[in-house]
Amino acid sequence: MKKISLRTKLEAVFIMIICIILVSAGALSVTRTISDTHDDVETFIRNSNGNYWEATGENIQNAIDDVAFPQIIQGVFPLGVPYCTVTLPSGINFSISSTIIIGPLIMLDLGGSTIKPTGNFNVAKLDDASQVRNGVIDVSGVDGYSSAAICFDKDINFQAHINLVEKLNLVSANQSGIGIYINVSSNEAQVISGVYFDNVRIDSFEYGIFFNHSSTKDPASGYNSYMNGNYFSNIRIINTTYCIKMFSISTQGGGTAGGGYETTGNFFDNIYCYCTNKTESIIWHDGWYITGMSYNNIYAIGWDNNSGTRIAYNFTARAYLYLSFSGGGNDVALPVWSQWDNPYMVINRDTSTLMLGKLLEYR
Repeated sequence: MKKISLRTKLEAVFIMIICIILVSAGALSVTRTISDTHDDVETFIRNSNGNYWEATGENIQNAIDDVAFPQIIQGVFPLGVPYCTVTLPSGINFSISSTIIIGPLIMLDLGGSTIKPTGNFNVAKLDDASQVRNGVIDVSGVDGYSSAAICFDKDINFQAHINLVEKLNLVSANQSGIGIYINVSSNEAQVISGVYFDNVRIDSFEYGIFFNHSSTKDPASGYNSYMNGNYFSNIRIINTTYCIKMFSISTQGGGTAGGGYETTGNFFDNIYCYCTNKTESIIWHDGWYITGMSYNNIYAIGWDNNSGTRIAYNFTARAYLYLSFSGGGNDVALPVWSQWDNPYMVINRDTSTLMLGKLLEYR
């Protein structure tokens, strides 16, 4: 039998130790083993798979990807399937260098921490049935910011599980960027529907809430592209140029093959707009097929129409509108349309006055 010298044995042990250290270091870059004696789990990013990461901006996406459901078909989620969760430690400023993609059936809890982008990109982009809550998104450190703090631009259609954005503070500076962006602009079929927003504060953006329907795909081919049935409640919009804007490039609402092409049937309840001399409008409908909107208890606090150069509530051609407001009562531009039914109800809570639109039938 060949003898192995003591030196050879020691060298082998030393090599094994080095290998173990290198493997452990590699594992730490992805996930983290928690010590019972020296670590506090609340200081780490953690997810519902039971894994932990160091509290860095890039590890937020790593924790989300670790609980992703690649086998789930877009928009189809069986009843009873639980949300996966990713939770951040509290009181930390996370710096991120790219958009956080929150995948289907994932809830991101910011834990009271703050996310700050290093450049001009969307901060959080939500997929179908995803959620984000409990924290701050601060884009004020990016000069000339023109992207969005919260963005929806995929096919989002409520089925059994809901999208939820709640208890967030969105902060910008110098009226830059978009607080909440609902975007349909591609030539693919896009439906953004059934998203709930509650208890969100939006401060110093150019657009507080911006619905953008700029797709030019012909709906007559059976193509569906619409944004409807989304619900906003208890929203505070502060020092923002355009508090709520709806834009639609469309000139028609439906195609002969059953296609849809519209921004319609969205609901707003208890919206507080704290106006400054930078505020240009409270609600602005810009485009043709924007219809069926319900605005209940809209408060324009401190509105000043700047000698008539701005309009608090500006609605273009097609209405189907309900508006109950306080503030800006002398600055309401109502639609004029004489081809199809055009009912609207506008209640000025300051003066207890009611305005009803005419019902005109095309013949």
